[in-house]
Amino acid sequence: MLASVISMRYDSGVCDSWSVQGFCVSGFHPNRGLVKGGDTLHIIGNFRDLQKNLNASDFEVLVGGKPAHSIQILSMIEAICVTPPGDSVGLSLVEVRYKRSTAHMEDDAFRYV
Repeated sequence: MLASVISMRYDSGVCDSWSVQGFCVSGFHPNRGLVKGGDTLHIIGNFRDLQKNLNASDFEVLVGGKPAHSIQILSMIEAICVTPPGDSVGLSLVEVRYKRSTAHMEDDAFRYV
C-alpha cells in the first residue's frame, strides 16, 4: 500500500504533487522506519527525464535534512534510496533535490520509530 502517495494519475502522465525541473514527486512509502536508518524508501513520481540523463551528483534525497544513500532510479515512476539515521523518534521532512531545485511535501513526513 502506498501510504504517502497524493493525487497522481499515471495514465495521463500528470503528476499533481511536487513538480521540479522536468520531474515530479507524488509521494513515498513506507512512511515510517527505524531511527537507526537503513530502511529502503520508495519515491513515486515521474522520473522519465531523469532516467535518461541522470547525473548522480545532481539528484539527492534528504530525510530530516540528512542525505539518504544508495539512490537508484528504478523506472520512469519509481526511485529508491536508503534512509539515514534520524536524530530522534518522530516526524522528518522528506526532500528531493535535483540540481538547484527542491521538492518536498509539507503535509506528509517520514516517521522515525
